[in-house]
This record gives sequence, C-alpha cells and structure tokens, in this order.
Amino acid sequence: MNPSRKTLILLLFLFGFCVNNYAQTISLKDSLRTIFRKAKQDTSTVNALMEYGKAMTEESVDSATIYYKKALALSRNLNFKPGIYRYYLNYTYMVGIRNSNIKEALRLAKELEAFAQKEKSNKFLSGAYFIHAIVFQENSQYDSSIYYYEKTLKFFEKINNTADITTVYGNLSSIYRNQKMFDLAMEYNTKALNVDIKLKDTLEIISDYVNRSIIYYDKKDILGEEKCNREALRLAELIKSPYRIMVCVTNLASMFDDRQMFDSSLFYNEKAYKLSEKYGASINTLEILLDISNTYVKKKDYLQANKYLQLAATKYDTKQLSISKQLFLTELKINIYKAVGKYKDAAELFLDYNKLRDSTTNIATQEKILEFNNKLKKAESEKVILSKEVEINKQKTWLYLLSISGIALLLLGFLFYRYQNKKQEAKNQQIKLLEQENEFVAVKSSLEGQLNERVRISKEIHDDLGSSLTSISLLTEVLKTKIDGVNIPEVAKISATSARMVDSMNEIVWALNVHNDTLDSLVAFIRKYARDFLQDTSIKLVFEEDVNQDFTLQGNVRRSIYLVVKEAINNVVKHADAQQVNLNIQADNNKLTIVIEDDGKGINEAKKSAFGNGLRNMKQRIEDIGGTFAMYQTKGMVISIEYNF
Repeated sequence: MNPSRKTLILLLFLFGFCVNNYAQTISLKDSLRTIFRKAKQDTSTVNALMEYGKAMTEESVDSATIYYKKALALSRNLNFKPGIYRYYLNYTYMVGIRNSNIKEALRLAKELEAFAQKEKSNKFLSGAYFIHAIVFQENSQYDSSIYYYEKTLKFFEKINNTADITTVYGNLSSIYRNQKMFDLAMEYNTKALNVDIKLKDTLEIISDYVNRSIIYYDKKDILGEEKCNREALRLAELIKSPYRIMVCVTNLASMFDDRQMFDSSLFYNEKAYKLSEKYGASINTLEILLDISNTYVKKKDYLQANKYLQLAATKYDTKQLSISKQLFLTELKINIYKAVGKYKDAAELFLDYNKLRDSTTNIATQEKILEFNNKLKKAESEKVILSKEVEINKQKTWLYLLSISGIALLLLGFLFYRYQNKKQEAKNQQIKLLEQENEFVAVKSSLEGQLNERVRISKEIHDDLGSSLTSISLLTEVLKTKIDGVNIPEVAKISATSARMVDSMNEIVWALNVHNDTLDSLVAFIRKYARDFLQDTSIKLVFEEDVNQDFTLQGNVRRSIYLVVKEAINNVVKHADAQQVNLNIQADNNKLTIVIEDDGKGINEAKKSAFGNGLRNMKQRIEDIGGTFAMYQTKGMVISIEYNF
C-alpha cells in the first residue's frame, strides 16, 4: 500500500466527524444564507456562523476563520459559553490539522483548557484534552498524545460520552500501530469495534474495519487485510455513502497494486476516480489519477499512462500537490518519455526533477545555519550579562574601599590585594567570553562553509555532470534505434559505461546531500539498490527491517556502510550461485545491525585467497568509521555489520 495514501485514508476516517460531504455542504450553505437573512443576534446565529465556518473549511481557511471569529465575538457578547467552547474546538482543529500550524493549535488548546477549568465543566475539559491529544498525534508526539487521550477517557466515562470513547479507542489504535506495537493497536481497535457494533453506528464500524485493515497491512497479514477492506466496502455500499465507498475502493486498489494484481487495482481505482469527481475532492481525484497512471506504467501500457497524466494536468492544478507528489508526477513523466523514445524531453524534465529535489536540501541547510545563529546570539547575551556583573563587582569594590578608608594600613593592604584578585578574575572572565565568542564564530563559519560546499558540489554534479551523463545515455539509446539492429560493441559499451556512471554519480550525490544525513535515508537507499540490482537476476530478495529509532549519520558513514552492502550483494550475484539472499536491517538501543545472508555455495579454501583483498577492504571500511565487520559460513555466506551511534 502506498504509505501516503494509507495515511490519508486513516486520517479521513480518524477525523471524519470534522469533514462534511460536499453535496451536504452546498445545501448547508443555502440554508445558512437564509438563516443569516432572518436571524436575530442570538444563539441560533452563533450556531449558524459556526456551521458556515465549518462548511467553508474545505474551500478556504481564511474565509472559514472570518466566520469562526464572528461566532466567537457574538458568543462573548451574549455570554454564550457553549458557543465559545465550539469555537475553540472547531477552530483549533482547523488550524492544527487542516492548516498544519501546530504551535498555534497548541496555544488555542491551552486557552480552551483554561476556559474549561474556569467554568468547572467536565464536558469542556474533556474537549480540551481531546483536541490536545489530536494535535499532538498529528505532530507525531505520541507520548504526549497518549497522555491526553488517557485523561480524555476518564472524563468521557464521567459524562457517559460513549460515542466519543470509540473515537479515542480508534486514535490510540492508530498511535500504537505507528509505533509497531500491533497487539495494543489491535486491542484498542477491537474495543472501538465492539462499542460501535453495540451502538449500531455503521459509519464508525466502517472506520474501524479500515483501521484494522491497515494494522493487518503493517503486520503483512494479506488475508486479514483483504477481509477487512471488503467488509468495510460492503457496509459502505449497504448505507449508500459515495464518499466512504470512494475511500474503501481506493484502499482496495492500493492493496491490489502492492500485490501486482494490476487489472484489479485499475478496476477499483477507476471506480474511486468516478466517485471522487462526484464528491468534489480535487486533491483526492488528482492523486487517484497519478496512481492509475503509475499502474499503467507498471503494465508497460505507456499510452494509457500518458492519457491519465494529461487528464490530471488538464482538469486539476498539480501545484496543489505536496513536494513528494510533484516529484512522483515528474518521475512518471520521465519514465513515459523514455519508454516511448522521447529521450530529449526526458533529459530536459530530468533537470527539473533535480531542481525540485534540491529545493528541500536548501531548506535543511538554512535550518542548520539558523541553529548556529541562535547559539551565537545566546553566547552574546551571556557576555552582556557577565559584563554587567563585572561592572557591578567593580562598583561594590570601590564603595567598600571608601567606607573603610580610616581602617589600619594592614587591613587596607588586605583589601587592596583582594581588589586585585577580583580585577584579575573579571579580566579572566572577559577573556573567556571572547574565546567562547571566537569559538562560536569559527564553528559557525566552518559549518556554513562545509554545508554550502556540499550543497554546491551536489548541485554542480546534478546540473552539469548529471545532465551530461544522462544526455550521453539517452543519445546512445537514440543511436541504437538509428543503426537498425546492427551490433556495434562500442555503442553498447558506451551505453553500459554511461549507465554505470549515472548510478555512481547518484550514489555520490546521495552521500553529499545533507538532507539525506539520516538512518531512514540509508535504509531506503539500500532497499532501492538491492531491489533494482536483483530484479533482473534469478535470485530472490527477502528484505526485512526493524528500525525503531532514527539517527543523524554523516555522509562518509552512510557511504561506507552502503558501499560494503553493495559489494556484499555483488559478490552473491557473481560468485555464490545462490537462489535467495536475505537482507535484514535492525536499529534499536543506539545500535545499527545489517546482516546479508545467501544460500549459495560459500567460499572454499582453494578460492579464499581470490576474495581476500575485497573482504579486507570491506572490513577496513567499516572499522574506519568505528563499526564492526564479521563474516562466517553456514550453508552459504553470512556478512554482519554493526555500528554504534
């Protein structure tokens, strides 16, 4: 299942009570306009303003804000406390979830909590805790989210709010699933499902089955996932809800695409596309069109793939897509151009792809520099404070000398000696401050230079060397088409060499890119290489990962580990005569462990010397970065890499 699509499906159901059906929104707007024309300035007007703001959320956050603010002002004039409570609840949700302003959302949630405590209302207080938990969950601060959900449950039980208890159960299930604690995730999902079945709330039952299917997906339980998806779709069709049917069929399409059952995936995605157009959710429709095009690319039906991309570009604004989705769209176009022989168009689009990807690197660099600027400002502030303390000490010393001027010369000499000591201490403090300031400036300058140099080198490789190599590769492909099948070894060699150079360049750019200085980036790069390299061989890849922590890794560490894994996989293909290779990556308790194991013939003593230099080089690479390299034979060959953060 596509991870971004999976997250979208979960959030749509998780917070479904805050999103309105499009058709209902249209009729709601008409009815609210009538209310505004006839209503007096009373509580009914507050409720109408609130509903109108809620309806406008999907179209314009700014417009929705105007109506929410009007509702708050009128509620305060009327001293209508439920209206104030609804404002905080709805507006905080819109700011935090729809507008992704986490800081502002938490500030509003704190205001709601203070208001609820002042009113001594369990209902208001439970809502304050609930919106706290949702905002923290959206920001992936799961410990804080769980804390507030547990507080929310206690208040919901006090006021017998059974319906919202199931929502909390569902959200807790989602959090534990994200943390890969699948037993707890399934336990809370079951609690939510049992309560919703008891309440006969079909909409929430559908949500529970969708959430359960995602848990089964993460557990790699294919049968459980499909069973839950089909049950959710059956219930959605039973109540004839186009919106929920759309979400369910999108889920099924993604599931079949993961299994490479492309015809089934297209069937459900086409159905989802028609429903999303009817529902009026343009961003959903646009992403569905991209998924359909991607499936046709996998089927190598490039004409149909291009048809759906053109449909997406004609009917919708692709700029509203996230950066990752825009990269995905550009990559689709490049693959289609290459497949149909439009190599020049592919090369030009490849440059746009690199520029878009590099924009994220610039943001990361600016954040690093900002961090050091803040440290420098803090040091300057400390310098000012200490300078004031020195000045105060000087003044105190002079006053002290004046007050005891009549005391004996011995005592005066003692005080003079003390004064000299204090003066020297003050001087030492000033020198120390200057040294700290110079050190901060030097570190800041050094880091800025390193970051800028890495960005510059990465950009020049992308823009100059990358485009040149890609052009050579594309031109050799064009040349092959023009020589009508004549086998010219030099042309084939140029094509193969340029392809290898492009791969090597991508590895170097990946290592230089400061945005990739994370463990997650290393795992993703190794996974992509292993799958791509073994795809055209008869060797089966079994890739497993259990990464419970993410760390910052310097470029040289990432590159050394990657090159050793690459060499190990190459050795399996060239020498092992293996049928299967297992690649296992684990990270926990500040330790990274990578194990590559094949079922081949291993290395016998007669050939061991032939592999000696290569194995020693692999071992040396890992030891140079402070890691541990081990190799031993079972049925085949096992290579183990360990690195402590």
